Order: sequence, then structure tokens, then C-alpha cells
Amino acid sequence: MKTVAVFALLVVVLSVMYSPTDGASQPRCGYCNPMECPQVNCPCGAYMDACNCCALCRNCRG
Repeated sequence: MKTVAVFALLVVVLSVMYSPTDGASQPRCGYCNPMECPQVNCPCGAYMDACNCCALCRNCRG
């Protein structure tokens, strides 16, 4: 019985240690071909997406 309790405690500790802390999953980035990205014309500038592949428009203030 003691072995089962120790094993259960170990499982809980390891699952807490390896769980993500921010709650957000990482993006699933596959092959990136920038030629397949849509063309953007952004009046307030652009930034790269989470996979650093395609440009996205920034929101304009106001």
C-alpha cells in the first residue's frame, strides 16, 4: 500500500513539473513558404506571425 501511495505522489509531482505554466499551447509550425503568404499592405505596420513565416498587419491606434 505504501508503494502505491509513493507512486501516486510521484506521478502528481511529475505532472505538475511538466505542465505548461502559461496555459497557452505552442503554435504548430510546419513547412514555411513565404511565397504562399497573402500579400499585406498595412498602414500601421506589420509583424511576423507566431511561426515567423507570414506578415500580419498591426492594429492602428484610435
